[in-house]
Amino acid sequence: MLEALGESGDPGVIDLILELATAGKNSSLRTAALQALGHFDTPRIAERLLKIYSTQQADWQERTRELLLGRAAWARLYLARIDQGHLSAKDVSIEQVGRIALLNDLELDELARKHWGTNRGATPEEKLAEIRRLNNDLRAAAGNQNQGKLLFKERCSTCHRLNGEGNLVGPELTFANRKDRDYLLVSLVDPSGVVRKEYQSFIAQMRDGRVVTGLIVEQTPDTLTFRDAKGEAIRVARKEVEELKESNTSLMPESLYRELSPSQLRDLFSYLQGS
Repeated sequence: MLEALGESGDPGVIDLILELATAGKNSSLRTAALQALGHFDTPRIAERLLKIYSTQQADWQERTRELLLGRAAWARLYLARIDQGHLSAKDVSIEQVGRIALLNDLELDELARKHWGTNRGATPEEKLAEIRRLNNDLRAAAGNQNQGKLLFKERCSTCHRLNGEGNLVGPELTFANRKDRDYLLVSLVDPSGVVRKEYQSFIAQMRDGRVVTGLIVEQTPDTLTFRDAKGEAIRVARKEVEELKESNTSLMPESLYRELSPSQLRDLFSYLQGS
């Protein structure tokens, strides 16, 4: 119902959806409401979300950041709060910083450089050095397979399926070359190195200024349905797409492994490489 309300484009439903997104008690409903708000190009949506941002749980904040960084005008309001010291720049992931560049806004690019530096990406030499470092961490001790399974469910199953658990936004891992540690490490450190055609993501520049990224999972004469890195579906009208192009990066962020301690990495690999 919320998806249909969002696609209607009727400004008369904005207050209702905002109420569900900000004051609703059901987390699934709040998530759906946030996604529906992406269809409306009005500053008061961003202003309302930012007003309560600091009081919300981490998952709500994460989804709200994704929404705000999808439009230049909303991103400008959010980054202004960071620039003024009201919100922390540390909350924004490297992947989300990269999304700012897609908005093609010089002011936003300058704010991104100010708070996160130049996002040039690692060189091939730096990636090779990271793979060697991680290999050393993995050799240092054995991992806990049960803990690794929990980490997989928490960090990886949104996009990958292993042993019947997870989703297929990214490649199925059950029958992948999991015994080859170097193969897994290269995929982790340099996920954009080789992207199979069926997992090629796209960037849609919308006429109303919104930017939508993800895999195209369904097409009709009138609509395109994307699936983003969180596994959520986003449907847009073809007539509203100004430009559609292939992304040169994987949906899987290069920095994902940096969120794991050496012991967590060993646990995860113990599960990934287990039978």
